[in-house]
Amino acid sequence: MGFSDLRLSVSQWGVCLMCALGRRFGGVRLSSGLHSLASVLVVLSVAACGGGGGGLVTTTGTVSGLVTNLDNNSPVAGAAVSRSSGSPSTTTGSDGRYTLANVPSGQQTLVASGSGLQSVQRTVSVPSQGTATLNFGLTKFPDPAIIGPSNYQGGMATVNIVGASAIYVATIAPKSTDGGSYTLQAIGLSFMQTAPTTRVTPSAAVATALTFHTKLRELGQQLAMRAPRASAVPKAQVQTVTVGSQGTFWVVVGGSLTNQQQTSATLQASSTHGLLYVDNADLASMSSAQAASVLQTWEAQIYSTDTSVFGLPQNTYNSNGQGQITILITHLVQGPLSGGTIIGYFFPCDLYADGTCGNLHSNQADIIYLNANLNDALLKGDMAHEFQHLINYSQHVFVFGSAAETTWIDEGLAMLAEDLVGYGYQAGSSSNTVGVAQAFLAAPSAISLWNFSSTVANYGAAWLLFRYLADRFGNQIAGRLVQTAQTGSTNLETQTGEASGQILSEEAMAILNTTFNLGLPSPYTYTSINAATLGTTPAFTSSGSATLNSGGYRFYGFNSSLFPAAQISLQAGSAIPWAGAGH
Repeated sequence: MGFSDLRLSVSQWGVCLMCALGRRFGGVRLSSGLHSLASVLVVLSVAACGGGGGGLVTTTGTVSGLVTNLDNNSPVAGAAVSRSSGSPSTTTGSDGRYTLANVPSGQQTLVASGSGLQSVQRTVSVPSQGTATLNFGLTKFPDPAIIGPSNYQGGMATVNIVGASAIYVATIAPKSTDGGSYTLQAIGLSFMQTAPTTRVTPSAAVATALTFHTKLRELGQQLAMRAPRASAVPKAQVQTVTVGSQGTFWVVVGGSLTNQQQTSATLQASSTHGLLYVDNADLASMSSAQAASVLQTWEAQIYSTDTSVFGLPQNTYNSNGQGQITILITHLVQGPLSGGTIIGYFFPCDLYADGTCGNLHSNQADIIYLNANLNDALLKGDMAHEFQHLINYSQHVFVFGSAAETTWIDEGLAMLAEDLVGYGYQAGSSSNTVGVAQAFLAAPSAISLWNFSSTVANYGAAWLLFRYLADRFGNQIAGRLVQTAQTGSTNLETQTGEASGQILSEEAMAILNTTFNLGLPSPYTYTSINAATLGTTPAFTSSGSATLNSGGYRFYGFNSSLFPAAQISLQAGSAIPWAGAGH
């Protein structure tokens, strides 16, 4: 899809028949937006020859307009306005208005700048001996502008955005302490309409699996609040086991927290930090040699990477965090679901004495459960995923004595863990990350991170956010988010040093930058993934009224060279909203 704007500017003094043979054409310029969202500006200037003496005669015109501070919608007094070449120039009055005389006719570029504000260049067609109007909107933020807060009075915020012909806008409400919804009214010229190139429709089995994972996070949060963090578990018991020995385990079957079954398994391989058991009913799926190979990857890539980034799983059953983690591979993880959609899980009750979770049994060990029917990438990626959950819970609850982390951060970090060990987005279609991101981009306006729900799209939003944070701040940001007593948006703001609304706004711009190849600089970019990785673009919201939940996403696209290019008003909610704009 593209948008075109064709303008013709003719500057001519006198007409003579000889000019039909000698006139010159020049000044053709093509400017196009990247990807399929293009804006084309073509300028044709005609140099005319006069009668008698011949030669070119330059004519001039006047440009006048208003310079506004977009951060507070106030006029900018004393702003400098000039032709890009430097001459002529003038300044605005106390009302922010200016008049620039003796500007050469034809297509011209003017520059406006104000104290403490970013300079803006705009083009205008100057008529011969006439006056053109050109308004400027300035902001203290660089391009793309992260405008927020903006003109927030009486529950209403208005953002005016001015830029080049292709303008991409992302609007975000700020933080979980608000928790409300916003009403948006967007006004603009030539709204861009785009749908994702790929849509993901999850099956009922996938929805059931994700609901299970969300319930596990909620169970851990409830458990951490009601169970004493030191006295509720017995002292660690050191057990020496050999390959080939038997073990008995309680397994939550098929994603149902009311269905737990006991099963026997054989220790197929052991390593310094791992004990790999295979359900006796699934021994045909993994030989001792295969199990040894998996544990080699566990030691060299998964255990070493997760612990170096997130910290050690220190709890009563693993007091120094360096003991062996039990890995149980069993078909019972999948249970009655088709397609093997429950890949694996970490069960927080296992870190407490049996009976702490009521009717749910504890295996009283550091243990992660994996589906017996997984390909290599999913198996190894989910080992890292579930191990992060175990570490996150141990650090927050047992080391720092706090509440368990909120679901959206815990799940986002777990999906990041898959990337860190090389079995995330790097595995392409075999990964557990790209597909969920595509589901989010298909309908971003339905998502609120603060109100995390059991949808594929919510997981996609969480992964993209923490993938962005790791790209921007380095992998150490993940460790700081885990090794703390803080949780939720407070944790995010403390570790990044920015308001959560600003973080989401910058990340939303990075999504647009990546999917449309805009070429924006840091912090509006991913360094690890690109448009080809994601294979899709986000859906834009059309003009008119819309709602936005706090901690949510809406993407707008405008195409205009007029001022204001776009206006977005946000009403309701108790906290100051943020908006991001770039082109």
